[in-house]
Amino acid sequence: LDSNAPLATALVRLLEQRGVTTAAGDVAARAAMLAAVPHDLQVALAPIVLAIGDAAAARDSVFAPNLLTDRDWTWAYGYAPSLAIPISPIGSLSPSDPFWRRILHDTDYAALYRAAVELASTVEAADLHRFAGATGFSFEIQTPIGAIVLGDATAQVYDATDPLLAGDVALLVDTGGDDVYAIAAGANTSQFNPVSVLVDLDGADSYEYAVVADPNDTGRLPSDGGGRADPTFGAISLSS
Repeated sequence: LDSNAPLATALVRLLEQRGVTTAAGDVAARAAMLAAVPHDLQVALAPIVLAIGDAAAARDSVFAPNLLTDRDWTWAYGYAPSLAIPISPIGSLSPSDPFWRRILHDTDYAALYRAAVELASTVEAADLHRFAGATGFSFEIQTPIGAIVLGDATAQVYDATDPLLAGDVALLVDTGGDDVYAIAAGANTSQFNPVSVLVDLDGADSYEYAVVADPNDTGRLPSDGGGRADPTFGAISLSS
């Protein structure tokens, strides 16, 4: 990595890894966007960005032999929970179905787990807690696997009014403050978002969601945009 622009270099590599065409001046342009971010923090975050890219590539590689079309990816992401809990309107799915059997039995999950461990180890090795309380910066960029967002130690509200946070988030690092998270913090939200990492270094944070009431909420917490399954199936939350 470029020692003068480590995080910018890592971001450009991630974009290239995901098939984005880049230009000679892209590292410099992103370095300018990151100018307010402490250099030591950039050095610490660069390996995490690269590890996120590698983990995403591992996810793709592991499932690609069995998910051959966009429909396959959409179906696997959206309906795999029905293997365990029947969800209206499709009811339960059979693990003996050839599609699900291939995913369950002919997938190299060990490679997927290794990538997850490598990512977790990279985050741990970055020793990010030393940046708790850092202020004076913010940064956002969209990537094909989700947004990468940096927030400082002032109180932040992370919600869907920010277009980048309304969809997939690959990495969100916040250095402190009493923040409000009204997004799927640290959870992937689509098949295009194979990795989602949230690191908040300090503060009395609140984790909330935008309420979207459902007729089947009776006696339960109000739903979010995912709604609830038909009561026949237990009125379980369909939140992702």
